[in-house]
Amino acid sequence: MDLSTRRHRRSHQKINQANEHGDGMVSNLGAVNMMRWTISLFAGFGLLASPAAAGDRASANFIGFSLEARHFAFEEYGIESDSGVAYSNIYLVDLGADPGQESTRISSVAEEGDSSDDLAAVRADARDKARPLIAERNIFVPAEIAALNGDGELIEDSSRISVNYPLPAWGTRTKTYSFQVTAFPTSSLAECDLQGDGQPQGYELRIASGLAESTLYRDDGILPVARGCPQSYGAYAVVVPGVGSTKERAVVIISYYPSSFEGPSRRFLAVPFTP
Repeated sequence: MDLSTRRHRRSHQKINQANEHGDGMVSNLGAVNMMRWTISLFAGFGLLASPAAAGDRASANFIGFSLEARHFAFEEYGIESDSGVAYSNIYLVDLGADPGQESTRISSVAEEGDSSDDLAAVRADARDKARPLIAERNIFVPAEIAALNGDGELIEDSSRISVNYPLPAWGTRTKTYSFQVTAFPTSSLAECDLQGDGQPQGYELRIASGLAESTLYRDDGILPVARGCPQSYGAYAVVVPGVGSTKERAVVIISYYPSSFEGPSRRFLAVPFTP
């Protein structure tokens, strides 16, 4: 039977976790039993508390750019920490628009299960739904990763990332650009239930090259519902158009961590940059 008929999925287009104490014959036995009881109690608390601190960590797939580098598409996908189901979100970003403007989002989420088969089927479903919009925007130029703060890298400061652009090649003159993400308290249209001070975070992205420094983007006003209730941000990657592009342009990928029942879960934003 085909996988899609065996598993139900829902898709949507929107921006859018013994006590064994008794009386002993001697006092030493009672002390041992009390110790066992105490260890079991704390172990039980540990088992109950540990999942609450771990949200899911979305992976990113950079699909590509349009020929004139006006449009960019990327996918975030993984297994939801709250429900344990597979999901895939494909974003079509208009690089000429305000970075604060919500991008077109095509989503697919499995109804049940968290196996690799479910994730593969959900990702294929999202790609099928996004394919007409990708073709309409001529997003056929592959994306190249110019810089990446990889998950396994020993990074001193995940809020910073630097890149030489255009990408180094024989006879090509490049410049070094450095980006830094800073979070600040703000408010959100989403219902937030955060630990600590309970205030969601917005972000500012600054760019520096040589002695020049400026703000590339800063959240202004209340965060949209689609952003959720972020607790932190990071500079994840810089991607550029590959072979076939007719224009120089780059995109800074921002990782952010909105709260969920199981803890902060990683998601991504895209901010365009033209040298």
